[in-house]
Parts: sequence; structure tokens; C-alpha cells
Amino acid sequence: VDFVATWTELQVYIRSNYKIQEDSAKSLKLVFDLDEGRSQLVIVCLNELRDGTEWFSIESVIGRFGSVHLPTAISRVETMVCGSIARLGDFVVLRHSAPLGNLSADEFELPLKMVTASADSLERELVGGDEF
Repeated sequence: VDFVATWTELQVYIRSNYKIQEDSAKSLKLVFDLDEGRSQLVIVCLNELRDGTEWFSIESVIGRFGSVHLPTAISRVETMVCGSIARLGDFVVLRHSAPLGNLSADEFELPLKMVTASADSLERELVGGDEF
């Protein structure tokens, strides 16, 4: 299993394995085609702690803030192993974060798949459409 030690190495890994919709210094936006003609927006971004430690986040949009019933969303994620509800600007997202220091490919791939599928399911249930 390949190990990723830095944000730059994770970016290289993602660029070589996925189609990137938008690429910036601290984030990559991906769109996944799912079943039934649905798609899901996923953002992988760098988080730098005060001590310089690098973490990454996988965030997938559920809906616009104000259109998602937060008590229901929170109750849906309470038993999920991967992901938590967060606000990202005007959006409610499902987010997973982890340190980059000794990250294996599986520790990126599995949460990426889980967050993408779970956020799509939450979007379908809580918002009703497929805007993201």
C-alpha cells in the first residue's frame, strides 16, 4: 500500500486517479457519477493546524444551508462510522478529516467512497433532488 506523507503527494495521487473538476493550491473538486443518473460533488482540501501538522478533509455537499433540516441530518449520521455534519459557507456537507502524516491509500479511498455515497443518500432523503 502506498503511503502519502504530504498534501502535495495526496494531490498527485488524486490527480492520477480521478477526474478533477476544479484544482487549487488547497483544494480539489471532484464530481462522481452515481447510480440512476445522479452525481455527487466532493471537495478534498488541506487543513493546516497551528503546529504545522497537515490534515485533509473530504467534504461532500448535502444541500444549501437552510434547506436541510439539521436535526434530521444529525440523527441520520449519528451511527455512521465515517463523516459528520458541518457547514461550509452556504452549504451543509458531510465531512471526514484525518492526518496526512502516515496516510495509506486505503485510508483515503474508503472514506472517499463512504462520504460520497452517504452524502448522496442524505441529499436524496433530506433535500429531495440532485443539485450537488
